[in-house]
Amino acid sequence: MSAELAAVSLLNERFLMGYPFEAARAVEALSGDAAAAVMQSCSPAAQLRCWQALSPDRAAEVLAALPAASAQLLLAGSDPQVAVAALGHLDILRREALLAAVPEPVYSELRDLMQYPEGTAGYLMDPRLATFSEALSVAEAIERLRSVRQRGLRELFVVDDQMRLAGQIDMEQLLLAGRERPIREFTRAVTAVVRDIDPVARVAEALRRQALDLLPVVNEQGRLRGVIRLPELMAMLRQQGRGWRPEWRTRGVK
Repeated sequence: MSAELAAVSLLNERFLMGYPFEAARAVEALSGDAAAAVMQSCSPAAQLRCWQALSPDRAAEVLAALPAASAQLLLAGSDPQVAVAALGHLDILRREALLAAVPEPVYSELRDLMQYPEGTAGYLMDPRLATFSEALSVAEAIERLRSVRQRGLRELFVVDDQMRLAGQIDMEQLLLAGRERPIREFTRAVTAVVRDIDPVARVAEALRRQALDLLPVVNEQGRLRGVIRLPELMAMLRQQGRGWRPEWRTRGVK
């Protein structure tokens, strides 16, 4: 390794270890391959600190870009809730390959966390949701949108450093705001939310009380786990008892 590369690696190591949340925002601005390259230049401990602070969709991209052994170390060493959130963004074949290689206790814990009984909000939700850190500026949030592979976005969900739901922001308001202002200035409170273990009846009641297209789902710690879409719920209520499964599950994510 040249002296220049060694210096860059040392700087990356100190940044990821000392400022994991700031490092995560910087890594999120990179492509998946570039982010993986930065992380691979650092120690496993530094990789883990930064990876756990990434938004779940970008954490999944990094997992997919890293060598299998490195990805498995992250899954085995991370907070299980963080690992599950990232795994939910991967296709089923890649997810199962990664899970099959982690130690059995880790595999069992992650598998249990990923499975929800039918008739619960967790079973109905789609976990493939892009989140936006409240620490981002408007310009950074707009740049982050470039990596989001979701169409028809009108509302963005904002999270804190622990991935707890902090609020939401209108897409139009974001695009019209001054680019240097922090998005927390435009974040408004979420008016309805359900927990992942809540029964479907509570989900239906929340959507009955308010005209919402998306209903956020959080876990016991308040971390955003996914969203329930109104069309999905309507389909379920029409087809209960007919072997119905959420449409996103039929596309290979279970």
